[in-house]
Amino acid sequence: MAGDAPDKPRDLRAAEHLPLPRPGGRRGCVPVPLTISEKFYISPRSISIDAQSKYNYRMTFPSNAQPEHLYFITATLCGWKPLFDQPEYALIILNSLNRLRKSNRIFLFAYVLMPSHLHMIIKPRENPIGGLVQQFGSYTAHAILKQLREDGCMDLVDFFQAERRDPRHRHSIWQDIQAKNIFTRGYLTQKLEYIHNNPLDKQWQLAACRSQYPYSSACFYDENKLPLIEVDDVRELF
Repeated sequence: MAGDAPDKPRDLRAAEHLPLPRPGGRRGCVPVPLTISEKFYISPRSISIDAQSKYNYRMTFPSNAQPEHLYFITATLCGWKPLFDQPEYALIILNSLNRLRKSNRIFLFAYVLMPSHLHMIIKPRENPIGGLVQQFGSYTAHAILKQLREDGCMDLVDFFQAERRDPRHRHSIWQDIQAKNIFTRGYLTQKLEYIHNNPLDKQWQLAACRSQYPYSSACFYDENKLPLIEVDDVRELF
């Protein structure tokens, strides 16, 4: 990548913690006390076959797995519950993405984690997109339910149980995860901008500047700074 090397990734253990994003334009004053690690990542071997079947997620697009394509992914919590404005739940997602990238399973080009949903641009390295999305949904759902129970949030556990769409599954954490093929450079640019501008949308207003929103890769593309989890530079594809 041209220009100076990006700054070091922001450390959530540093003295000056990032402000906690809140929906509706509110900025929390609670410091983020956790650090990016493998703490919340649920590996395939740590979940039994029965547990994996409980959190089996579908995608809402016709199967069109093209190994050379990038994909625009949207994952939204059932009921649009704003769980990810709490750092322990946000880090479940961030750590899962970080591990997928570090284990060479995906290229992660861009992401934004909003209070109730996730947008990202990825490219699978080997496995088909359907399997990756299904596994991501399963592992993160398992971890979210575990965290809810540890936090005593049984009202939310009951809500996600009531939201289940398949009687074979105990809970539905995610709505059907969407994945769209990125065919052209123009569509890629459009989705890249959409992702990074999402925190500035009038219904959210989570930051004055998109590069300041902590759960996003905007700072990498706008200011050449590494975000909380590293991303691959999509500009190097052209």
